[in-house]
Amino acid sequence: MNKPLSIYKASAGSGKTFTLAVEYIKLLIRDPKNYRHTLAVTFTNKATEEMKMRILAQLYGISKELTSSDAYVDKIAQETGNSKEDIRQKSTEALNLLLHDYEFFRIETIDSFFQRIFRNLAHELDLTPNLRIDLNDSKVLEEAVDCIVKESATNSKTRGLLLRFIQEAIADDHSWNIIGGIKNFGKNIFRDFYKDNRKGINQAILQIKEVEQNLKKTIAEFEKTMDGFVKEYESKGLPSNRNIDSYFNKLRNHRYSAKDNLHNKTVENHPELCGESEDYRIAHSEEYFTAKVALKNLAQLELLQEIGKKVNELNTEADRFLLSDTQNILSTMIGSDSNDKELNAPFIYEKIGSRLRHIMIDEFQDTSVKQWRNFQVLLDECISHTGNTSLIVGDIKQSIYRWRSGDWRLLHELGDEDSQSYRGMVTVKPLDTNYRSSKTVVDFNNEIFKTIIEKESYGAGDYAAQLKSAYSDIEQKTKQDAGEGYVKIDFLDSEDYEKKTMDGIYDTIVELKNKGYNENDIAILLRNNDAIAKIADYFTQCHSDITIISDEAFKLSASKGVNLIIEAMKYVVQNDDISLANLAKIYQKDVLGKDIDETSLFLNKSQTTAFLPEGFAERIASLKEMPVYELAEEIFQMFDIERMIDEGGYICSFFDVVLNYIKSGASSIKRFIADWDTDLHKQTIQSDSFNGVRIMTIHKSKGLEFANVIIPFCDWKIEKAGGTIWVSTNNNSMFCGIPVVPVTYSQLLKESNFKHAYDEEHFQNIIDNINLLYVAFTRARKNLFVISKSKSATDMISKFINNATENSEYMHGNTYERGALTEPKKESKVEDNLFNQQVTGSIPVTISSSDHAINFNQSNESNIFVNGENDSNDINRERGILLHNIFSAITTVSDAPKVLDNFESQGLLSSELLTRQEAQEYIDRCFTNETMRDWFSDKWHICNERDIVAKNSLRRRCDRIIFNDNSTIVLDFKFGKAEEKYKYQVKNYMSLLTQIGFNNVRGFLWYAEDNILEEVK
Repeated sequence: MNKPLSIYKASAGSGKTFTLAVEYIKLLIRDPKNYRHTLAVTFTNKATEEMKMRILAQLYGISKELTSSDAYVDKIAQETGNSKEDIRQKSTEALNLLLHDYEFFRIETIDSFFQRIFRNLAHELDLTPNLRIDLNDSKVLEEAVDCIVKESATNSKTRGLLLRFIQEAIADDHSWNIIGGIKNFGKNIFRDFYKDNRKGINQAILQIKEVEQNLKKTIAEFEKTMDGFVKEYESKGLPSNRNIDSYFNKLRNHRYSAKDNLHNKTVENHPELCGESEDYRIAHSEEYFTAKVALKNLAQLELLQEIGKKVNELNTEADRFLLSDTQNILSTMIGSDSNDKELNAPFIYEKIGSRLRHIMIDEFQDTSVKQWRNFQVLLDECISHTGNTSLIVGDIKQSIYRWRSGDWRLLHELGDEDSQSYRGMVTVKPLDTNYRSSKTVVDFNNEIFKTIIEKESYGAGDYAAQLKSAYSDIEQKTKQDAGEGYVKIDFLDSEDYEKKTMDGIYDTIVELKNKGYNENDIAILLRNNDAIAKIADYFTQCHSDITIISDEAFKLSASKGVNLIIEAMKYVVQNDDISLANLAKIYQKDVLGKDIDETSLFLNKSQTTAFLPEGFAERIASLKEMPVYELAEEIFQMFDIERMIDEGGYICSFFDVVLNYIKSGASSIKRFIADWDTDLHKQTIQSDSFNGVRIMTIHKSKGLEFANVIIPFCDWKIEKAGGTIWVSTNNNSMFCGIPVVPVTYSQLLKESNFKHAYDEEHFQNIIDNINLLYVAFTRARKNLFVISKSKSATDMISKFINNATENSEYMHGNTYERGALTEPKKESKVEDNLFNQQVTGSIPVTISSSDHAINFNQSNESNIFVNGENDSNDINRERGILLHNIFSAITTVSDAPKVLDNFESQGLLSSELLTRQEAQEYIDRCFTNETMRDWFSDKWHICNERDIVAKNSLRRRCDRIIFNDNSTIVLDFKFGKAEEKYKYQVKNYMSLLTQIGFNNVRGFLWYAEDNILEEVK
């Protein structure tokens, strides 16, 4: 018996995308219209596009009998039992349907899916139609903190909170300029743990003074008692004993931690001197350290509350929601945290627009608990119906986004066939063959990570079983033609470590190039951006013959053309000499290709303007009045930027950014420039045309592969002390009902009531870093090079590598070397699939701008206002248009009052044209017809004013389309006399809907004046 939920454990390079594509196409082979009932979610836009293109390409390849799709045909035939001919026929039909009904090809990111749900719930949440969802939490947070700091001049409460934060920062030897610290701490308002407990925190925050007093009292009483023991010892006047004196000296300086080594042999051998004090310390130190670690950040709860209030205030003013808030709002709305999930799931399905029968979730190890709870509502409903199937794909070993709330334990629990959640409903299917990497790379990773897990489990305590279970699928098989491959690890000593590492990177690149590899066959992966900057500087200064390409090269700020437009905008707004000189320099050098004496640009303003396009300086006043987008176009045209070669991709992307910025509601030039400098300049273009060695962080390399991978500075710290973690107070009476408190992550937590929180965080850090290493080591297809330290502290990632390789047969001195360096494979294969064909060489992209007339179409309402009333025919026509708009806005019967309220509030209902009472009469007349009343009920999927795209790309817009699994109704409203052409229109709609796969399409005209419903045959 087939179980409804499949869990694919997809290790690196194991054909995950192939498997997903096969599973999706199998659904289409079963029924070519299944795409309408299937939802697939991923975590990145890139993964979404890759999966869509893979499915379309293979449907095309199967239908055209291309040899490149034979593997898919064989796999699908094997698993479905269908003949190859039947598979090709169904693939052809499915591809045709998908291309003509692309809107329902629902493969999207999990964030965009929840945004769609959120927008569809706007009515229930009483949100405005122009609501926007902001993706940039940090930007809103910075704005909120800046407002709080500014308001502190007149707000004594806020000023007090800020001063206290400053005082505590100074006490911890941090800079007194702590605005950055406040902004960093303020990020906690976006964390799920804080959000889940925010209500309880806010309710208990009134008792925060009492809590502080309790904690201070606990600390004072403990220290006073310990001081008493010291005084008692001193009063005895005993002969000096170095070890005993050391013990009481530590007590005198309030050094009570385990790291101070208080409980030693001397103490045990002198119970008459130290017994009472040591018994008291051991009995009460946990409570003491609990108070110490909790008190440090406790006062900041009030500041965090103020930041949260200000963020909400700014969001309300801007009519926006933050993406990070949507999950919490949805969980409340759909009851994902309640026991009524089954009651809410059908409601959510209605809002999606179709009943889902199949759900696919990719990269499940990156899912947060909150996301899963919200998604689980849909999944449970889906698999509860006979015949419906769903699948989840993930790999615990590639879970590296815990800082974005990803929780690998969700996949770990679901992957257990005996788990409580879906007992008896889950089939676990491991994908255990690596199709990406050479045999040497796969064997190396199998051995090194197996050894790491065994050695880490040895001291992992209660977490040992969990660690071993999570990595139980660590070993992979290799494909038959995997090839030899090569792995090399250089262990360097600490002396001149950085220089030796840099030289090692260069030598490796030269060696690979001598073997015949191109620079773009090589990638350098690093733990953080700081190391990227160092390596880029090294090659720029010492080896400029090697081209290093980082993500910076793909940012819009790297474009000379974009920078010219921004500089011109800055001069239009600021009109200062520095902007003018910089603008002239860029124009002369990068557009005209002329050398210019930079000192001459600063002599005087009149001379500098001579280096700019003719008439630009004189038009500053008029340019300043232009909207942002039109100003950008005007600058592009005036400065002749189309002459700049290879700038087309950047310029097109820039105009997309400007357009999206305007859509967000902000439009002033000054505001755009400010947002450009802080955030927008980081936008990137998509391009594979750069020939150079790619350098990136390990996080950004996830999902990518390279022929050759170099991992230098493989010696990062496993843990970074000083970060904030949230811990439960476990109803400790000292905290007066505050459910959670923020504490600083440090060894001190091990001696408090929060020891479990420390152990959990420590364990998660270990997992994070093993996973980072796994992701880095599995990116290589052919050859892998690692540069690490020979001697390593216990808190460094290099410790893992040292321990795992120290007794290996491949170790020779300070070098681990395995396999043989492979040469590049010369492939002359011509891609025969249209969807997979890559652009060879570079295609010149020309972007130009031209003047165009703008026609202003006056609305009916404004036309009446300006020109007065027209004759009766015009009034009847305008009355009909208004009624048509009213009916187009009504989704179900219950919507009618709100729609009329909306039209009335806009001043569109009046005694001259159409009163509210007259409009209500039309609505009542419509709904007296039982058929019409049924068609305006919520039992149908409803599309009002929706475009239908014809094969010739022309669009046809129908008033109303309603459908379910069995039938489709096309309905057009008419508020005048019957005409034959109306029937022709409806027949056209019916034909188009039939072509794109709608079932049993029928068409109707409703003549409002006579309340006649006429079917079109």
